[in-house]
Amino acid sequence: MGPDLPEEERAERIARQWLARYGIVSRDWWRRERPPVSWRAIYRELKRLEFRGEVRRGYFVKGLGGAQFALPDAVEWLRTVASEDQSGAGFVVMAASDPANVYNLPLELLDRDPYPLSRPRGSGALLVTRGGRIAIAVEARGKRYTLADWLSPDEAAAAKKALLEHLRGERSARYVV
Repeated sequence: MGPDLPEEERAERIARQWLARYGIVSRDWWRRERPPVSWRAIYRELKRLEFRGEVRRGYFVKGLGGAQFALPDAVEWLRTVASEDQSGAGFVVMAASDPANVYNLPLELLDRDPYPLSRPRGSGALLVTRGGRIAIAVEARGKRYTLADWLSPDEAAAAKKALLEHLRGERSARYVV
């Protein structure tokens, strides 16, 4: 809708949107979303943002191919998270279809959680994560779920509690108990 924009402006808008959404951008995002702008144009805009000092270029995430561009805050956040002990981190529940869900990206050279955990199917699919690892893969808003084998009984109870809080008031929450 609205007037057609030049390719450079469209590429800059897409690059800024991805940086705001993910914090780190690589060609894998272009392969995943297939915007109506070429990767070459987006890459050119990311380099311009780098020359302006708005983003950094480097190799920040293992498994993402090619050049990666990141917001300075995202780089510092990754460093902080990498140096912390994740066993005390809280559980996070997200929709599997969330555009910010990077667990479905085909990352190379990365130890992945088993297939059922990384890609729950259907509407109402959820992921419960902690410290960057998938703890529970949920289908049908809680009717079916798969627990990760690395969870201790106490951790599994805490992950289920986070899921129940997310599903609060829904009929399917009774299946999690």
